[in-house]
Amino acid sequence: MSGDLNFPYSLPNVSSLRLINLHANNFRGVLPISIVNRSTQLQKLIIGGNKISGSIPKGIGNLISLTVFSAMRNNLTVSFPLQLACKLQNLRVFDLNWNRLSGLLPSTLGNSSQLYYLDTGYNNLEGNLPTSLRNCQNMEILFLDHNKLSGSVPENVTCHFNQLRSLYLQQNTFTGSLPTDVGQLKNLNQLLVSDNNLSGEIPRELGSCSVLEYLDMEKNSFQGNIPLSFSSLRGIRFLDLSCNVLPGTIPKELHLLESAKHGKGKHLSTKIVIAISITGASCLAFIVASVLLYGRKTAVMKSSSTFLRYGYLRVSYKELLKAASGFASSNLIGMGSFGSIYKGIVS
Repeated sequence: MSGDLNFPYSLPNVSSLRLINLHANNFRGVLPISIVNRSTQLQKLIIGGNKISGSIPKGIGNLISLTVFSAMRNNLTVSFPLQLACKLQNLRVFDLNWNRLSGLLPSTLGNSSQLYYLDTGYNNLEGNLPTSLRNCQNMEILFLDHNKLSGSVPENVTCHFNQLRSLYLQQNTFTGSLPTDVGQLKNLNQLLVSDNNLSGEIPRELGSCSVLEYLDMEKNSFQGNIPLSFSSLRGIRFLDLSCNVLPGTIPKELHLLESAKHGKGKHLSTKIVIAISITGASCLAFIVASVLLYGRKTAVMKSSSTFLRYGYLRVSYKELLKAASGFASSNLIGMGSFGSIYKGIVS
């Protein structure tokens, strides 16, 4: 489809709408004020993957029932939509990645305490991380990467995200040390803080993140030794500590991962190469610590309900298709950097 974004004017029974999904068309122009004045019952507004420009109408705050707002991959400009952050207390999915938004992340984001997915990556946002985010205790996915955010990563914020699985802070200008309370994130699977100005020692508490698979800390100014606690990261698949100021040797405890067992009858095969800056001016070329897990399918996996190493349920595509009702639009809850997000119930 192409042309201006104008067809919502002709939708029948607009006042009863629960879902507006205009994703991945070729709509241009600004978002009309009518789209936010039609229904206080609207729960999902999905307009990503278009060429919508300008700002988000201030009346967006009138959509008090909104749980999903996705405007990713557009040309939205001006500042962060404060009305969204102030009034939408039922918001659960908030996706604005790949736009041209500027200004600050507002402290009123903490009002949306039901948020579990927040993606503002690939914008021009500035300033500090608001400490009010600690109110969003259901947070599972937090993508703030590729902006101009600055200041320190505040203490006593991320530790409130007990369900947090992915934290992307890379390619900003954060300074100071990485808070030690990140070690309290027992469900953390991905932590990316590369390309910042972080310093101090690497928190040994990271070794407590037992399900951590991806840890990228390259291109910062971390100092001191590699924590011995990293030997507890049995699920690690990617580790990059390159371009920091880490003197000394690679701890022998990390080498022991090469012979670690991965469940009964399975070996955890690893290839570990950790790039360490011998001095602040040198960055060795043997760069990434990559842990590759492999193994043949065995009888252990014969059931689709087999739990994986860290308690994740193994589900077949057929089961996912059934659970999400054939990936129907009624099950769509948002659009993220990695694709569509659906809800579903498995047996």
